[in-house]
Amino acid sequence: MELLRETTSIHKQIKEGSKKATGELKSALTKLDEEIANIENTNPGNKMPGLKQLNNSFGNLFNILDETDMPPTTQTIEGVRTSQIAFSRIVRLWNNIKTNSLPALNNELVKSGFSKILL
Repeated sequence: MELLRETTSIHKQIKEGSKKATGELKSALTKLDEEIANIENTNPGNKMPGLKQLNNSFGNLFNILDETDMPPTTQTIEGVRTSQIAFSRIVRLWNNIKTNSLPALNNELVKSGFSKILL
């Protein structure tokens, strides 16, 4: 899943940047890292799955559909539907980070002499 590769890449870049950053810049890096972590893994009380859980769900659903010549069960159809809804929500959150949070942080990084975080 491309989105999962992007979040992993950003985590690594934030980790590297956090080693040298201080003060508000370090706080901003930590905040973005936490935003991304919340998309990847939801809190236990949250009913919507995170990106990593969805990746597993889609894999399981694909295996179920691939292993039989029978039409999908209502449970499988419902699993696909709810996974698609959850994935759409995550994509919206991720796009918000890519269009708002990440560019704002990159501006601060450049002002402070650091490299931009790249996707």
